[in-house]
Amino acid sequence: MGKGVCKNKIEVIIVTLLSVLLLTILDTYASCREFELFDQGYEYYLSYQPEKAAETFKMSIKEFPDSFAKDAVMFWLGKSLIQLKSFEDARKVFSEIKQQFPESPFIQHVDRELEKKGGNEAEANKIKADVGDAVKIKDNLEARLAGAEEKARLIEVDLSKAIEERDKLKSVLEEEKKKTEETRARLTELEKREKELKTLLAKFEEQQIKKQPERIESSQEQQKPQPAVKESKTVTPLPHAFEAKPDGKSIYSVQVSVFKNEANAVALAKEFKKAGYDAFTYKSTTKDKGILYRVLISRFINMKEAAELANSIRAKEKIDVVIFCE
Repeated sequence: MGKGVCKNKIEVIIVTLLSVLLLTILDTYASCREFELFDQGYEYYLSYQPEKAAETFKMSIKEFPDSFAKDAVMFWLGKSLIQLKSFEDARKVFSEIKQQFPESPFIQHVDRELEKKGGNEAEANKIKADVGDAVKIKDNLEARLAGAEEKARLIEVDLSKAIEERDKLKSVLEEEKKKTEETRARLTELEKREKELKTLLAKFEEQQIKKQPERIESSQEQQKPQPAVKESKTVTPLPHAFEAKPDGKSIYSVQVSVFKNEANAVALAKEFKKAGYDAFTYKSTTKDKGILYRVLISRFINMKEAAELANSIRAKEKIDVVIFCE
């Protein structure tokens, strides 16, 4: 039982390390269909469904024979065949990778897979090395998590100060609002009194006219004040500041990493948020009811804009990212 658990852990470690290399190979401008096929096959491989994984990878190779990521798809096809214990078929696939893609970054991993059949001693040494790498990765992640927690604590302190300042401003705003309402009430009262005075003035003028002689000179008649004509005011409606995006379009984001553990995804997303990126987690459900948590940055309707952000992150953060299509 211990041996089986160890092998499973090593397999997960290998998947994690090699997936980083895999992401650098995938073409940023690949179609959503190609990305979906690879993602589906990879999920089948992670959930130990090698038969479905191999079938999906073969379908990807058939539909996209000239893909820039063909060596990556072939590599994971070989790994799926190893899970099926089809060692000879896996050896053929790995040999084809070395022949067709001599400069592929997967070559060293292909050689390692081929060396696995060399004997138990080589296999044991590889397991020890992978375990050592796993320990280093774990320590690194724990250190990063501790740093993230400290940053979160400092942010909470700043947030408390911001809330206190907000409450003060809110109090001032309420006071100003109260004064404004009192001013409006006074203005309404003044307008009411103005109307009453105008009414009284009109009645007074009417009484004065009745007291005058019946014969009024035409010149005097012309001098009677004419009622003021109110100017009409036209109001031009403001143009709409924003037109909503039409439905039915794809949304593109920059994918930083993918996890099975939600806490790891949330922690990494927080780190990128602190660095100024619009990072968030995205929960994906596979067809077999498996769950993956993706760490994504920003959302675009235009794939070119997402690609430009991906290139910027690669250059600035020195990490490999890919485009994710919703």
